[in-house]
Amino acid sequence: MLSTWVGSPATPITSKDLYGCGGHQNYMGYCNRKFSNILNQVSTTLEASKRAALLNAAELKYMAKDIPSIPVYARPVFVIRKNTVKGPVVNPTNEGSPWNANTWSTA
Repeated sequence: MLSTWVGSPATPITSKDLYGCGGHQNYMGYCNRKFSNILNQVSTTLEASKRAALLNAAELKYMAKDIPSIPVYARPVFVIRKNTVKGPVVNPTNEGSPWNANTWSTA
């Protein structure tokens, strides 16, 4: 089966839903209790740098060894705009193109 995920800016917070034991979107059924405990900790850690450090260390320690999924491809994302509009750029999350609308301008 092929599927794709497009993450949100808060994806580390919701990683437990994708990879945690019994996660709501854990369709592959991956379960590593030690990793799930860390994902639960990540989901309640407010400081982004601490969240990233926890998740990166856990991914290296558990997921890199377990290999629960193999990325086959990245879904292409496009931004279509008029030539006179400057600023819209691809955002690979599910926030979409208007994520930086405050920086747009017209030529």
